[in-house]
Amino acid sequence: LNSAKHPDTVDVHGSARRADELLREMGDMFYRTATVVVKPTLTNFNDVILAWSKSDENGAAQRAEELLDEMEKLYKEGDETMRPNYETYTWIIEAWSRNRTPIKLNRAKDMLQRMMKDYETGGNESAKPTIDTFHAVAQTCATFSAGSDADKSKALRLAI
Repeated sequence: LNSAKHPDTVDVHGSARRADELLREMGDMFYRTATVVVKPTLTNFNDVILAWSKSDENGAAQRAEELLDEMEKLYKEGDETMRPNYETYTWIIEAWSRNRTPIKLNRAKDMLQRMMKDYETGGNESAKPTIDTFHAVAQTCATFSAGSDADKSKALRLAI
């Protein structure tokens, strides 16, 4: 991942929400009105997903996934520039690693599978998982503390 776009010391309190609001405003202006200022780009969406991946706010991972859904919808409607890439998926997995709920493990696993499907059967070369992707999955497994011993064993198996 681009280290310039991947700071670990960013003050994210409220910044993810504000970035999300700005992205929505851009989309509203471009897609719903006659006022065309700036069309939201893949980079814009990824920047907001990155902000959510660094946020401790409740619902951050869910919101990151919603942005992926929006990107996929735009792509399916013909906007070829909105096809998700490895950063999109990896940062959503990172967002799940910060989540404090027991569903985080399944959601990270589902996101990795979604990414693999997009790459392998969807022909999306830019969605090829990287070492950063697998590190994010391993981090999710390492921070999984909820559930039974069987759930923890499942986390360990996913990590390996």
